[in-house]
Amino acid sequence: MRIALHILCVVVVLPYLALAVGFLLLGHAMASGSLLGFVESLLYKAIWLVSWRSLVIVGAVLLVTALGFSARTRWLGAACVCLVAAGCAIVILVIGVDSLSQLLFLAPCVGSAVGAGWLAAEEWPSRRQTEGVA
Repeated sequence: MRIALHILCVVVVLPYLALAVGFLLLGHAMASGSLLGFVESLLYKAIWLVSWRSLVIVGAVLLVTALGFSARTRWLGAACVCLVAAGCAIVILVIGVDSLSQLLFLAPCVGSAVGAGWLAAEEWPSRRQTEGVA
């Protein structure tokens, strides 16, 4: 059951991660000041992402997902998911949430952060040793 919760949290966070990264990239590109600078900045970012870095990102997502399959490392994977989910929610909130419907859009991301945080706290190694579950 805990493995399923971990995988669910990872799957829920992925679209929010893409959205947060997109907002950050667009904000950085808009800071260039002109349309040509905006397009040039986006093209450089696209070239940067399309090279090997996209494989590294996919590998990192798979690694965090794989950490949830082992009882020894589940706390680490859940902590990573919790931090990423919280960071994405903060970025999206700072970019601008101006209505209740937009705030409700963040509910799955916040729920994933809470679920992953609970899982990380439950699977924490020192807590498991004191309960004799190790």
